Amino acid sequence: MSSSISTCVYIKDKSHGWVPGNVIRVQEDGKAIVRVTIPSQIEHPKTLEISTSESISEVEIPSSELDGLPLQNVDASGNAMVLADMVELPSLTEPAILSNLMERHVKQLPYTKIGDIIIAMNPFMWVEGMYTSEKRLEYANKLIWNFNESMAGEKIEPHVYETSASAYRGLACEGRDQSILVSGESGAGKTET
Repeated sequence: MSSSISTCVYIKDKSHGWVPGNVIRVQEDGKAIVRVTIPSQIEHPKTLEISTSESISEVEIPSSELDGLPLQNVDASGNAMVLADMVELPSLTEPAILSNLMERHVKQLPYTKIGDIIIAMNPFMWVEGMYTSEKRLEYANKLIWNFNESMAGEKIEPHVYETSASAYRGLACEGRDQSILVSGESGAGKTET
């Protein structure tokens, strides 16, 4: 097996949950050599090579289990895909969701969608311009006042204003009952959102 975008996988790690890895080769003894990226800090990932022998710094991956590893979402150049709507990710697995959310969080983009579901991650800081009157008006104009069915597939950055504007349009313009469920742990940002 050669190193290519089809060999970009996630490896389960006790300290980091999931870490991105790239299968370098499969040895004749049935073990795989995987290069993983362990972030020492989000901005400065540290790359190290992990072989598949038994030691503290190495992980054993039988080649028979390679097909069961979750794939990374990478483009044709091998770069990680980070998308606003995770429905568009080629592989929607636990590590793919966590990686996408982390990358958007680092970029101070606290809202991400999976179809009609919006995920809000508390940035634990004020994000300038996130809740301005101009931003609210932008979503109201696109989704209520200037909305027509031909715009239904148009991409728009996920935001709580998108949720509220869509619910308002459904209620006031389309005459359909609406509900919004807000769920999360204490301190997750429900009240702020």
